Amino acid sequence: MTRLVAAAAAVAATAATPSGAAAALPASLDIAYSFDSGIHLMRPDGSGVVRLTSPSSAGFDVDDSQPAWSPDGSRLVFVRTAEGWETSESSIYITDGVDERPVTPPTDGVLDVAWAPDGRQIAFARVRDEGESYRTEIVVASIDDGPERVLVSQRVDDRLAIVSQPAWSPDGTRIAYTRARLDREYDFRTSLFSVDVAGARPQLIARGAGDATWAPDGTRLAAPACAIATGSRAALTNAATTASCM
Repeated sequence: MTRLVAAAAAVAATAATPSGAAAALPASLDIAYSFDSGIHLMRPDGSGVVRLTSPSSAGFDVDDSQPAWSPDGSRLVFVRTAEGWETSESSIYITDGVDERPVTPPTDGVLDVAWAPDGRQIAFARVRDEGESYRTEIVVASIDDGPERVLVSQRVDDRLAIVSQPAWSPDGTRIAYTRARLDREYDFRTSLFSVDVAGARPQLIARGAGDATWAPDGTRLAAPACAIATGSRAALTNAATTASCM
């Protein structure tokens, strides 16, 4: 199933639900998007709008966002954020259209949720408050039983270094991600990395690039890029050049 993400919407091409999979999410409502603090579904022509989630919690402003379809189109994950007077916590939830449950425990921030090709795991970027500093991480979690593995950990230093934008390779063995950091002129510069899901030292693919997309055969990466000084240019053969590395 192909997917297209535009603005706040995640679009999944219609496909038959596999035997035994949940069929609660209407097959004709291919677009999932966040609006009015909840997740909604609609047809590609804008008709048939259905509200899927209506979060609420006493004393908190709760917002559901960042929906992402499972590869088979039977489930959605999304980020639920609860904000209080001085606190804000985010968790990843999953729904089949009937039931919803948390996949991850509350943390200081979650973004960029991406499904593994086999639909059994997700990768995401996480922000953690360590008291005197913050840390960002690229995390892999199981959808069904919840164990997590931190693949990449980056302390937010005086140059505001962060990691984000995980993207699975088509065979599910590697994850590309972006590291952003302020340069000496106080402009954010990005670098594109790849890490083995089984656990290994991250590999620098190219400087001045990020937010990558894998080729279907898994041999190349396309990414917005500028001023590529080092790394593999071959990995960015189809990259679109932009005026900024933000």
